[in-house]
Amino acid sequence: MTASPRPLRIKRLTLTDFRAFPGPAPIHFDLDGKNLLVYGENGAGKSSIFHALSEFFTVKRTRHLRSFKNVFSGEPETTCAVAVEFNDGGPSANWGLRATSGAIGTAPIGSHAVGGPGPVREHHPASVSGGSDLRVTQAALRRACLDYRSLLDTNYKHGDGTVNLFDIALEQLLTDFPVPVAGGVTRTIGELWQAVEQAKPIKHGPRTLARVNQACAQHN
Repeated sequence: MTASPRPLRIKRLTLTDFRAFPGPAPIHFDLDGKNLLVYGENGAGKSSIFHALSEFFTVKRTRHLRSFKNVFSGEPETTCAVAVEFNDGGPSANWGLRATSGAIGTAPIGSHAVGGPGPVREHHPASVSGGSDLRVTQAALRRACLDYRSLLDTNYKHGDGTVNLFDIALEQLLTDFPVPVAGGVTRTIGELWQAVEQAKPIKHGPRTLARVNQACAQHN
């Protein structure tokens, strides 16, 4: 009888020149796979830890790493970094900025050209172009746990609001989960539901009904 694999957990979180944690020295948070309770005064770095985890474990980043760099450290842009070591014995997953060799010029999306050896490119562990880390992408699909409001909505609503698990699942908890659809294309559950919403007919007729039915069939 084979033993069940250990649940994947964070062993260490490392922030370097990230918001409230100026470089060049990295700041380590040794979790050893345990739960973490963060408390402290305003400006101590609580939100910095949240933003680091939230943007690290996501497949749809809202901000680039350079926007989180500590503006007072005086360190180069490339010092800003986030690293997560898991309890699986594998190498750390890293989110950072790297100066690459090459001519100065137009850089790809998510990077920009600077003076020096070449453009600075951002490498995120959940990005396909950077060689996605399955540990990070799988955790990113469950990142709603980082938002207490999403979890609170599954049991409680302020005022007279009623709990609607269908909306919560589609718009928050499962919205980024990829699923295969017709034609060998992969789309997220959120995108499929958006297609249903957009197919709602303004005028009733056989064509609009067919479009709605097709969108519903793909989503279901």
